Amino acid sequence: MIDRTHLCGTCLTTAALVALAGCSATPPAKLYALTPIAPPATAPAAWASTPAAIDIARVRLPEYLDREEIVWRSGQNEIHLDDNHHWAERPSVALTRVLAIDLSILTGRDARVLADETGHGPRLLLTIDLQRFEIAADGSAVLVGRWAASDAGAAERARGTLAFRQPVAASDTKPDAAAEVVALNRCLADAAAAISQGLARAQL
Repeated sequence: MIDRTHLCGTCLTTAALVALAGCSATPPAKLYALTPIAPPATAPAAWASTPAAIDIARVRLPEYLDREEIVWRSGQNEIHLDDNHHWAERPSVALTRVLAIDLSILTGRDARVLADETGHGPRLLLTIDLQRFEIAADGSAVLVGRWAASDAGAAERARGTLAFRQPVAASDTKPDAAAEVVALNRCLADAAAAISQGLARAQL
């Protein structure tokens, strides 16, 4: 004979656990994307008589930065991952894509994400190695790294360093992930401008 009292008690307990789980479920993480700079009113003139296409290899990042969670530091050696605020795409992919668009706008040339190592016609291969792309312990956004440009024969033609810091807009909510992403985006725009100027100085 089935003990209906025990069965009903079990059902009630199960229902209570399901309800409790529903109440305690964490909301889905908010997603953030990097965006390109705004195009100028007039397109810039290319500085080379035969402008080479700019192929951009995927931006290299330390593994702890190339992840979905937004990373911020609380000290020299301590980092934190924001479980409630995520990148919409892998940072190395987003950085490469947006840099290609920014450089196309800034140089007036064809800047594209490198699909493979083969190419046709005049081209430059641009590599970017970032050591930092994160929120620093003081609350500012930081981008630190280096870049290099080589020709189709793999000879290096130009190089430079990148070191940019942007303040995060004050907010009553701490931390404010949206403001942090805006500041990181400004660092990326600064990096694109620096690379564009470096290519111009090298007459590439």
